[in-house]
Amino acid sequence: MSRARRYYTGQTTWPKWEKAGVVGTKLRFTDDDIITQQTLARTADVMKNCRAMDAAVAYELASAGANTEGVSPQDLLSDYTRAAYIIEDSRAIGYGKHSNMDVESCGHDEVNVSTYKFYTVNVVRYYKKNNTIVVMPTGSLINESHLSKECFNDLSDVTRYRLLCGSRIDKMHNMGDTVAKDTDTPFEVYKKYLVARCPSAKKYLEDGAKIVACGNHPYKLTRTLGKCKKKEGEKCRHHDKIVTTGWAMYVVDGELQELYTNAPCDSNWNKNMLEDRPARISGSKTIPATGRPCHSKHWVSWDSQRRSMLRQVDDKKVLSMIRKALGRMSRRNWGIVRKMYLKRCGDCGSKVDHLPSATNCSACDSENLVDKQRGNNAIYKWKDWGWLANVHAHIQTTRTKNRKAGDVENGWEWFAYKTTQSYGMDMSEFAWRPKDAGDLVMHTFKVVKTSKTYYGSRDQEILDFAKVLLFHTKEAAQRAAAGIVNGLLKTDGAVVRSRVYTEGEFAPRPNYQIKYFTVSSDFQMKAEIDPEDYMSPKEVNKLFVTAAPSVLENHMSKFMKHTTPVDTKIVAAPKKESDDE
Repeated sequence: MSRARRYYTGQTTWPKWEKAGVVGTKLRFTDDDIITQQTLARTADVMKNCRAMDAAVAYELASAGANTEGVSPQDLLSDYTRAAYIIEDSRAIGYGKHSNMDVESCGHDEVNVSTYKFYTVNVVRYYKKNNTIVVMPTGSLINESHLSKECFNDLSDVTRYRLLCGSRIDKMHNMGDTVAKDTDTPFEVYKKYLVARCPSAKKYLEDGAKIVACGNHPYKLTRTLGKCKKKEGEKCRHHDKIVTTGWAMYVVDGELQELYTNAPCDSNWNKNMLEDRPARISGSKTIPATGRPCHSKHWVSWDSQRRSMLRQVDDKKVLSMIRKALGRMSRRNWGIVRKMYLKRCGDCGSKVDHLPSATNCSACDSENLVDKQRGNNAIYKWKDWGWLANVHAHIQTTRTKNRKAGDVENGWEWFAYKTTQSYGMDMSEFAWRPKDAGDLVMHTFKVVKTSKTYYGSRDQEILDFAKVLLFHTKEAAQRAAAGIVNGLLKTDGAVVRSRVYTEGEFAPRPNYQIKYFTVSSDFQMKAEIDPEDYMSPKEVNKLFVTAAPSVLENHMSKFMKHTTPVDTKIVAAPKKESDDE
């Protein structure tokens, strides 16, 4: 089922096809939520980034289920495949950011154009040799103070406005509440400014002299959406750039505009299929410009038009595209759909079609059935079903057993010791563990000598009884420790190496301290063991740290994990003298 990961502009992912109404969220053959989620998620995983019709056909085949022998292309006709046909055939419906047409617009001066704002000029010179006018712009944009100079008195109000507010490339200007259009391009406006600044330049410009800037750039280029008429605090769809994300169409004079060309693209392209992109070079090919301006008023929601557009679809064209998709998906390089031919009787001449599983003719009972391999005589079935039964059973079992999670019986807690996921659903393995970790604790101690250093106190280990003795209670450990330390001075023929003597006392005492700590066992009991019919964790721990290995053999099979801090060495029994004779 592996295939090369190639990306084209008309492709996108399953979640986006779901939003477009190309695939559904339910299956016709079942209402089981586990089967539904697993089947759809698995299908989406197989399809990955794909065409609209490929996604719709995959969904319809998955919806038919595992128990059907197969379906014909005619059986796959639905609103899902019709929607896929419209999207794939028109290339005029895409997913991405676009103007939210549900928000009201002011309707005034709604443009999306480039605007030239020119810098003031200090020097204007003419060079006859090159027929060139050289200007030296400053770093300051033209403003009211600059235009108040006497030389600019004869400029028209429109020209002054465009010099101050920006000269739009579409020749529009907005003065107050009016929007009008004049015949001057931005550079013709600039020429009027230069002539006013240097009247002698008029003759040279009329003779075709070129304008060349020296030093700074002569203008600043920006984008404008126009001037809004909404009151303060009110939102305008156009001027406030109110956008939404979804499936949309770009409609001009009732005609859908193509948004993409099914050309090769990068893997992130379909995150915004509507984005206005310039033409580009890909190898030896030129990829045309795609998308449209985000803030245009020509965007129409696909959801608002889908029902009416579905009613106008020619089903013959939909069927043709379905067959092409089935052909792609059943070929060896993809191979996710099984193609099977219907059968006809080779003896009686009956025109009755038989399913591939048939062994006898329904008309004459002949066994001479042959495949119809010409024309539209095939049925199709989704291949990938073998995994579903096991996964469904595991998830269902997990749900059942998970209801007991946290239950405690005879000191044992029911828990999931291992959990994996299949498309967002848990599949767990369960066991019993001790509820109270204190039931597995054993106590011991160390004999240490504490000395002071530059960095503080430091314990020097003298005797580590954790390697020798463990106690079921701390009290037992304390009694043992007291007996050991107190008995140090009573050992015949021995001298305690570290002692402390208090003035006025008869004899020194051992200069040692006792440090108490704990060690633990670890048990996980198999799920099939009934805790009520077995020992508690505390009893199990006592058994495993004290009993002979021969006794423990009868209990180890009940546990997935059984570790204790006790090490038992098994040695051969000593031979009796009679054994040598």
